[in-house]
Amino acid sequence: GNELITESFVHMAGVESAIEGIGFGPAQIITQILAHGIWIADGVELTLMTALAASVGQDLQLSQGAVASITSIVFLGIALGCGVSGYLGDTYGRRFPVLASYLGIGCLATACSMTHHFMVLLVLRFLEGIFMGMGMPASLTLVSEMSPVGWRMSLMAMRGVSFALGNIFAVFILLLDDPKMTALHWRLDILLGVLPCMVLGLLAVGNLHESAVFLSKAGRPEEAKQVLDWMRRMNSYHIHEVDSGCLEPLMTSEGTAANVGHGPSQNGAVVGPPTKPLSLAAQLGMIFSRRLICSTLVLCFAAFSLNLNEYGIAYAEPRVLPGAHGPMPPAWLLLMKYMVNIPVRLGAAIPAEMLGRQRALALGLFASALGVLLFSQAVGKVWAFAVAVEYFSGQYLPLLGIALGWIGTYQLSVETFPTAVTVTGSGLVIACGRLGAIVAPYAFEYFEGGWRHFYIFMGLCAAMASLLSTIALRHEKGQDDQQEKSCA
Repeated sequence: GNELITESFVHMAGVESAIEGIGFGPAQIITQILAHGIWIADGVELTLMTALAASVGQDLQLSQGAVASITSIVFLGIALGCGVSGYLGDTYGRRFPVLASYLGIGCLATACSMTHHFMVLLVLRFLEGIFMGMGMPASLTLVSEMSPVGWRMSLMAMRGVSFALGNIFAVFILLLDDPKMTALHWRLDILLGVLPCMVLGLLAVGNLHESAVFLSKAGRPEEAKQVLDWMRRMNSYHIHEVDSGCLEPLMTSEGTAANVGHGPSQNGAVVGPPTKPLSLAAQLGMIFSRRLICSTLVLCFAAFSLNLNEYGIAYAEPRVLPGAHGPMPPAWLLLMKYMVNIPVRLGAAIPAEMLGRQRALALGLFASALGVLLFSQAVGKVWAFAVAVEYFSGQYLPLLGIALGWIGTYQLSVETFPTAVTVTGSGLVIACGRLGAIVAPYAFEYFEGGWRHFYIFMGLCAAMASLLSTIALRHEKGQDDQQEKSCA
């Protein structure tokens, strides 16, 4: 295991140094928009399928359990898709799962809008969930590997913004259809929700490049050099503007590409042997090795707690808010929350960058735990200033906490694991997190003691994950600082 990790690091050093030397610019912005566009599509689909569940149930004459299953089956598919993405992304590249995700979501969502049978819809939703999950880990890894170290936290925060933009797009579809949401045309709404996915997917086919880090690891140095050349052109850097020591490992005497290597090639350049893709068993063996098993388990539980809080709140609020005696109707409160979510996601990048990965995760989980506990105590009380402070703190602290927590979780998930298993590791973390989304609706419905006890349960899980991430995770900031300075 240690030999594989060391070999991968040697192969990646030249590419990562070149990316640091090229710096941040339009290349990273294009990659972020097209790769994280998957999260826009996911935000649209998840919001619509939750909001349209009642309309689907009425049209197809489904029971309450069947309506709930249509939503829960999607998260089960996402969890499976994240695992599939790990193997595909680490074997065939980061770009392939992203493009497959766009295609699958667009085709399957369109098919869902045309079905008239519950079992067919259930199968289609499950398959759509698989394709939604397939693009998530690969997109995170692709954006991270194509970016300088100092920009990765900010770009990870943009993932949350992408998802929030998808939520807003879905809300506008619903408002155009029926602002009261009592007579929604669910088939038409689903078709309209496919538009962002199809547009971004078509743009990604021609403009989304493979990770240069992966290409170098896979023994495809000429392609890695082409990607770096594209990045340099897009960012308006010339060869003499980049530290030659950073680009030298990829340059041969004839200007072609080569790996950081262990032996000379025919033309005198130093070329390393291509790294053979690991089997799934070998990948899991590295992820759960003695060195990584603690971090893996803590990240999985943190992702589970964040999903439980995020989707538990999303499922519970439409049921709870009508009895909250708030200052405005529940629907407007939810719309305001969606709108506020975008600046929150953007603003979360600043404290996340200052705190670092581990602290951002721990603090985000703690803020979410505190928020859900405050909200559970405020709802139902006579409206007053103190209750208002408690209520809005309880509603917006989880918003900020979950944004911070996801930045830390996703960035740790792509930096904790070696390059050979990066997508598999991050896919496992996301898949375990989606179990929280699957559990949340059923926990709300069947938790003894009512919704307040469910909120207390969410708060305790988030608090426990915060404590574990503080104690157990070991992310060496000094290594990041050294990488940032390598091409300074």
